[in-house]
Amino acid sequence: MKRFFVIILAGLMLAALTACGQGSGEEVEYTGMEHETTAPYIFQWGEGETTFRLIVIQDDIPRHFDVSTGQEYLGDALLEVGLVEGEETPMGLLVTHVAGSRAVYLLDGAWWRFTINGEDSFTGVSQVIIDPDATYTFIHTLA
Repeated sequence: MKRFFVIILAGLMLAALTACGQGSGEEVEYTGMEHETTAPYIFQWGEGETTFRLIVIQDDIPRHFDVSTGQEYLGDALLEVGLVEGEETPMGLLVTHVAGSRAVYLLDGAWWRFTINGEDSFTGVSQVIIDPDATYTFIHTLA
């Protein structure tokens, strides 16, 4: 029995070491989401004729996504590829999850700060028309 346990433990350790040596060097925990990495910290998401850059910053760690879509509005594109989740409100999409991470002010005192080309956006993601030359950023922010 001891030998069986040692073999199982060795197999698990080998699998863990193999997994650590692959990918972009960043631990990514996206369950149910398909992605490809072409360079460290840059992930390719979606399909379509328009591609834009999305940066997600949490704990001072940026993750870069090149998102391709056929959608016209940013909110629709991000929902389509599964990078954001939220609730539709009369004012548009209230983003609660970005790239699998939650920021709900009433639950954890955090929110997603949204910027376009480094400037705070005064327009919600539902109303932003995609500009392929723009960089969109969500920053996990504690109150």
